[in-house]
Amino acid sequence: MFPDRKRELWRPEAFLLLAAGILLVSIWVAMLFIDENPKASRVYYVSDADKAALIESGEAQSLIININTADKETLMKLPDIGPVTAERIISYREENGNFSSVDELVNIKGISERMIEEISIFITV
Repeated sequence: MFPDRKRELWRPEAFLLLAAGILLVSIWVAMLFIDENPKASRVYYVSDADKAALIESGEAQSLIININTADKETLMKLPDIGPVTAERIISYREENGNFSSVDELVNIKGISERMIEEISIFITV
C-alpha cells in the first residue's frame, strides 16, 4: 500500500544526479589548481651587471634587440611578442619618439610588468 521509501532512493535518476554533482565538484576543484598561463609564472631576473656583460660580449650581441631600431620581424623574436604587439611597439615609438628605458614598454597595451621582466634580458634601448 505505501511505496517502499528505500526503493525510491535507489532509482537511476538519483544516481545520475549524484554522478553529475561529483563531476561538477571535481571540475571546480581541478580549475582551482590549474595555472591559466603557465608561461607567465616563469619570470627571469637578471642583474644589471649580467645584462651589461651580455651586451658587451660579442656572441651575445646578436641576442640583444634594440627596441628603438628593431623592425616588426625582429621584435617578434622576443618571447610573447606577436605581430600585433610588435606593431604597437613600433606605433608607440613613432608617436612618442625613442624609448628612454625598457620600463617604458609598460605603456603599450598588451605588455605587462611581468612580461617586461621576462624579456628584459633580450632588449635594450
